Amino acid sequence: MKNWTIQTIQKMRNNLKKKFLLFVCLSFCLLFLRNPLSYADVSFGKNKVIVDQHTWHIAETEHFQIYHYPEERHLIPKVSKMLEKAYQKVTTDLNISIEKKTPFFLYLTHNHFEQNNIASTGEGVGGFSEPYKNRFVIPVTGSDKELEHVITHEFTHIAMFNIWYGGFWKSASLMRFVFYPLWIIEGLSEYESKEEWETYDHMLLRDVAISDMIIPLGKLHSFNHLKMHQISLGYQEGHSAISFLAEEYGEDKVPKLIKNLRESLDIDRVFVRTIDTDLYSFDKKWQRYMKEKYQQEAEGKEEAETYGKKLTENAEFNSNPVFSPDGKRVAFVSTRNGYGDLFVMNVDGTSQESILKSRIGRSLDVVHYDGHALSWSPDGEKIVFAGEKRGKNYLYIINVRKNKLKKL
Repeated sequence: MKNWTIQTIQKMRNNLKKKFLLFVCLSFCLLFLRNPLSYADVSFGKNKVIVDQHTWHIAETEHFQIYHYPEERHLIPKVSKMLEKAYQKVTTDLNISIEKKTPFFLYLTHNHFEQNNIASTGEGVGGFSEPYKNRFVIPVTGSDKELEHVITHEFTHIAMFNIWYGGFWKSASLMRFVFYPLWIIEGLSEYESKEEWETYDHMLLRDVAISDMIIPLGKLHSFNHLKMHQISLGYQEGHSAISFLAEEYGEDKVPKLIKNLRESLDIDRVFVRTIDTDLYSFDKKWQRYMKEKYQQEAEGKEEAETYGKKLTENAEFNSNPVFSPDGKRVAFVSTRNGYGDLFVMNVDGTSQESILKSRIGRSLDVVHYDGHALSWSPDGEKIVFAGEKRGKNYLYIINVRKNKLKKL
């Protein structure tokens, strides 16, 4: 039996501690590399099914390599302008230049996008960026405004990656990612990508501000603990905080904050170096600003229940309501069961029930509820909606009275 000395045991402990810390750092790094940043990742998980194969071509602009397939060729001039516009805005605001051309992958549909072999994505993901190779991936959604927004949002991530992870020791630098607050990462990307605030974003912030339910910035280091309906709020609180930083302390403090994060992982030290105050004090000042701003806007206004009856309860989202032709019923999409499901109720809110009857996962995988998602037949017996099955989009008709579903 070996005779262990106290010095030997202590040395072994120190070696184990070093190995453990290295293992933890590598684990974080590998986890990050396998799970790139995604825009609005609030999807319901499912297995990836690849049913479409593409022949990829590369179109080049001054600062980008655009990977696309022949069916997308007509989009390249428009997308090229959006990419270069994003480059000029973001690099100017952050006072940087990016030497190498950035790879950009464009998918014609969201189904094609979900089949990518770079990262796992879902129904609610609008795009993602991957730091190891500094590339980003986006599907076309049909809206030029949204496409330009997501392009600029994701390219802002790429710009931050170049600031934080540039240089020879890039792999080692990537281990630092877990120390960067997500509210800054996503908040800056929203700040750069939205020329004006959306009404929906204001609604989210106003609701939490006047209800005294603002999530402190210190609790938005990551979004993993947030409920599904709070993910968008995390993005917009970050957006608001970065906007407040620029308005209150000067626009030059935004790039200074990002560059200071490269030099230190101590967020309080970073804020002191940037604006001479720590994160806690900045957070409190921003929250006061939020409450004052939205309380003034809400002054003289009542809660929604004052103007109309509240019809739905106990769900993350109830959306896309459509009246039946006779005006007696309402069809809508609800996530009360943990995923988008099709419901019908009387106009007074009674008799709410799912008309798909647990067909999600069997007859179809996903109910699409973007835009004008639902439509009644003139006789009020059927509802048509869009859905997805095994990576393909279809139109479905369900007979409400007979409860029969048909895929078109």
